[in-house]
Amino acid sequence: MCKANCAVIQMLYSWITERLSAYLLIKTTSFDKILLLDLVKALLLRRYLVYIFHSMPPDPKKIQALRSSGALNRHPEKVRHPLFCEHDFFDPHDMVQVKYETVRAIEFDSRPIAQAALDFGLSRPTIYEARTSLRQAGLEGLVPQKRGPKRPRKLTPEVRRYLEELVDSEPDLKAAALVQRIRTRFGIVLHPRTVEKAVRKKGRQTP
Repeated sequence: MCKANCAVIQMLYSWITERLSAYLLIKTTSFDKILLLDLVKALLLRRYLVYIFHSMPPDPKKIQALRSSGALNRHPEKVRHPLFCEHDFFDPHDMVQVKYETVRAIEFDSRPIAQAALDFGLSRPTIYEARTSLRQAGLEGLVPQKRGPKRPRKLTPEVRRYLEELVDSEPDLKAAALVQRIRTRFGIVLHPRTVEKAVRKKGRQTP
């Protein structure tokens, strides 16, 4: 957000809170007026920050770059977390950054997943997937994979070696059993078809 917009927001914020304070001092005599004033001030500031931020046109070059890489968030207006409303560094159009901050808020700020979904505009399945990808592959796991033929991301060399060892030692294991063994060992879930294809590439058949 540019400094000019921040100055305008600050002036408007001060004007509203001054009049709100005067009103509460007249109409309220209990100690609750302090807490109520702080709450209203915070809500007002957040609302105006969100309004101004999302009304600013994004950088066309960056939008094009994000779109080309597959990292463009198609619904940036759903991102309501204060970080993305108050700082230029945080871009709601950047899906990789949005996913990372969502996981960070859950893991380090102890924010409930339901609240994180509302704050960052992501569905729960997307959040679960992002958290798993970040744990397994770091930031690279949040970067969209290029389109076209590719090997399954979860079928890492380590998993492939373990799969080969299982098939060599217990050739009668079915695909479902192999999937369960891999899940127990690595904590990841592979589709039985993925396991079958990997086994066939090694010249073996899995029932």
